[in-house]
Amino acid sequence: TAGSQPKIVSSGTVIKENNQPALDFDGSDDLLQANSVSLTQAFTMIMTVSQETLTVSNTFYDATGTRSNFFASSNDDDLFINSGTLLDSNTDIVLNEVEIYFNIHNSTSSKIFRDGVEIASGDAGTSGLTELTVGNNSGGNGNNYLDGKLHELISYDTDKSADRTDIESDIATYYNITI
Repeated sequence: TAGSQPKIVSSGTVIKENNQPALDFDGSDDLLQANSVSLTQAFTMIMTVSQETLTVSNTFYDATGTRSNFFASSNDDDLFINSGTLLDSNTDIVLNEVEIYFNIHNSTSSKIFRDGVEIASGDAGTSGLTELTVGNNSGGNGNNYLDGKLHELISYDTDKSADRTDIESDIATYYNITI
């Protein structure tokens, strides 16, 4: 619904961060859904996002309807992906900083990269991603809303490890992010 959409304009001005447009998720009810997404493993999800506050859990993306494949942060400052098995980075979140997350969902070869640095690798499970919710978990039925700004979300239906550094470099240049 219109009330649940993140803002892109405030007081007649496009919302920007690092001089680039961004969607502003308010942390209370904003989300985006795409019902025509269907990804089987291996797949890659890339986000450029800044998180403003930390609550119990802020979900960046999830499968609509089921919490079967997601990327989130938790109140103990960890970033993790879960495709049926939790892969925890044990890495602290940096609030209010635009960061590039490059997540490879590939069973026992899954990985999380932040700003070009690998922060987790291992088994994240084998679930695919059917339908997509951005900014909350389980199709908006959860209470784990993202409080922050989303600049970009890219999905590939393959493992893009071989192209990772080139993709990250292009994104970093555009958003003025140091990697």
